[in-house]
Amino acid sequence: MTGIGATVARSDGSSAQVVLNASLVAGENGEAGTIEGFIVDVTGPRKAQKAVRDLARRTVEIQDGERQRYGRQLHEGISNELVALNMNLSSALGRVAEPEVQSNLDEALKIAKQVLSKVRSMAYILHPPLAHDLGADAALRWYAEGFGERSGIRMEVDMPEPLGKMPPEVEAALFRIVQESLSNVQRHSGSPTARVRLVRRPAEVEVEVSDEGRGFDLASRVDGQPHALGILLMKERALQVGGQLEVQSTPGKGTTVKAVLPVDQVNP
Repeated sequence: MTGIGATVARSDGSSAQVVLNASLVAGENGEAGTIEGFIVDVTGPRKAQKAVRDLARRTVEIQDGERQRYGRQLHEGISNELVALNMNLSSALGRVAEPEVQSNLDEALKIAKQVLSKVRSMAYILHPPLAHDLGADAALRWYAEGFGERSGIRMEVDMPEPLGKMPPEVEAALFRIVQESLSNVQRHSGSPTARVRLVRRPAEVEVEVSDEGRGFDLASRVDGQPHALGILLMKERALQVGGQLEVQSTPGKGTTVKAVLPVDQVNP
């Protein structure tokens, strides 16, 4: 999804500041996709603030919808096909007597198993089952530790086990905030380390993701600058479940993302 600012002329001859927004929505089963978008009048500070919220909310909705669809396709389609491939290779390996062919089939089976494992991980990251499968605490720990292995960033994970029962919307927001925060650490911070800390209280859960990287000046990272969209989306996710999120960063001293989400009720 992209947001582009522009100045346009109204029918009465006056000018207006607008944001043009569009995203490509892929089609099902190889069919042609569609472009979905809208134009928002942001003339004046109130309209601009509302437009930013609307843009962030719509971006979150589209992101989640696309992630869920692609995750389901990976899990129900490609993953099942790879399972069948593994079974066929294993069966063929048991029927072949020639050592050279056995060696080739064995290598192919190892590769197929590795690909299946990666596809399942991708499907999980795109559409995590959370409490329906592992539980929020195990899911977050699994993701954080896997992120460390993939990125080479040394991870520290501090969270209670179990976190306890939470509304599905809060679990999803919690997971995506951690995911986006760690993604920003990898893309922007240059930090060799990252820490994920969770605290569970009776009525809320607090999550904090921090790094020791280059940091940035918050005042200069708004309206399309680096970090801005990711921060907006994380704040919108927190707001959607009645929570709040703040970012603290100082050039040369790292960044901390902290969110507090209610677990007793979720705003409609």
